[in-house]
Amino acid sequence: MRFTIGLQANNGERSALVKTQIERTQNGGAILTPVSGNNLARISGKVVTLTAEQYDDRPHDPYDNAKEAIWALKQCGWHAVAEEDEF
Repeated sequence: MRFTIGLQANNGERSALVKTQIERTQNGGAILTPVSGNNLARISGKVVTLTAEQYDDRPHDPYDNAKEAIWALKQCGWHAVAEEDEF
């Protein structure tokens, strides 16, 4: 089990610091669970089960952990606040 980096995110009801717990399954897939970026407690949002193919197709950049974190948040019904801001 591992966690994405924590990002400030919004699910339409509230804003919070959110990480996604990634737990690999025996068949190569993964279970994504949104958790608090402060204490890793389970928070609202969808728990998503992905096939191995879906998980392997995730955006992955060894130099930018935010890409995977944003993707994982979206899978669970959260959206990174930074994506909503206009610069």
